[in-house]
Amino acid sequence: MLADSTPATQPSGSAGQPLVRLDGIVAGYGAFDVLQAVDLTVRDGELLGVIGHNGAGKSTLLKVIAGFLPPRSGRVVSGADGRGLRVGLVPQGHAVFTKMTVAENLQVPELAARRGAPLIPVDEIHDMFPILRDRSTQAAGNLSGGEQRMLSIGMALRLGPELLLLDEPSLGLAPLLVKQIMEAVDEHRRQHGYTVLIVEQNLDVLLTRADRLVAIRQGAIVWDGRPADVEDIRGLWEHF
Repeated sequence: MLADSTPATQPSGSAGQPLVRLDGIVAGYGAFDVLQAVDLTVRDGELLGVIGHNGAGKSTLLKVIAGFLPPRSGRVVSGADGRGLRVGLVPQGHAVFTKMTVAENLQVPELAARRGAPLIPVDEIHDMFPILRDRSTQAAGNLSGGEQRMLSIGMALRLGPELLLLDEPSLGLAPLLVKQIMEAVDEHRRQHGYTVLIVEQNLDVLLTRADRLVAIRQGAIVWDGRPADVEDIRGLWEHF
């Protein structure tokens, strides 16, 4: 998925400058507020990990950043130079068109892209996830869970996002397959320099690759720092 979020007003002009800033965000569904006055800055070029238990507000946070869920109060400021921001969201599960082939799924972003938007070539996605080249003519619904996850990430990346949002990419997958997928994302990110925000319950996905970790509990940010800043990050997790 691709979204444009609110244009920024004032760039910081420094390395690792704010790419997205959330100020006092309250958001939710129906009569229930999930996020409670959240302040958060996502910096250009970083890999930010968000940890929290089920119901903490992780997915809601991603929807607000992507522009799919308008906040009830507060503001989202995005883009480093006032032009807005290209945001790719890979939701939980397998966000693919199951009756279409793998090749057709990878063509969908071409229909969604704005005129002149930079599209990543399909061959680049195939290089990132070679199995998708081998499965090009198969219906996406016949892929394994891991292959569908690769396809959904590939679809989001084809649109050339400046910020890639991954919602629990390890969910339901074997550790070895998660490692393979995340290493491919790491390498692609190094080549293109975009920012990645991952929400996870699986700390092992984040501890060795995140530049910064944010912990969310009951809709509020309760910790923000580097993995090395906490002597026992798993103890912090259990504290929630």
